[in-house]
Amino acid sequence: MHTALAVNEIIPVKTVLVVERDPDLQDSICELITSFGYRALAATNCASGIAFLSVPEPRIDCLLLGHVTPHSSSSDSLATIRRLARALPALIVHDGEDPDISEGPYSSDKVDALDLPFSAYELKQRLHGFLDNP
Repeated sequence: MHTALAVNEIIPVKTVLVVERDPDLQDSICELITSFGYRALAATNCASGIAFLSVPEPRIDCLLLGHVTPHSSSSDSLATIRRLARALPALIVHDGEDPDISEGPYSSDKVDALDLPFSAYELKQRLHGFLDNP
């Protein structure tokens, strides 16, 4: 005899907010995130990211911040994003020198840097570590 298990609760899909100004890179990252079974929300700049984080829905579980540096003109907006999302894990995508994630808006034990170019496998492993194995 087989017994069916009743599902009393729907398990919510984890959501990653991708803040990336390059539309091609943003699309590629969002497609990868979706293929991993997560939901991806796209923001083209820090102001759009702040708008997503300022409302209770949709729930954001992780940030992926692309091509931002502490010395860029968007550093104030980045600081606002990190303040609004302080408890959230964040991956910072960069293509040059390692960003200093030990102080300023990056400082958190839930922040990690992801070097360009990165593989789909590397992105999946980092997201899995943040979202499924906190």
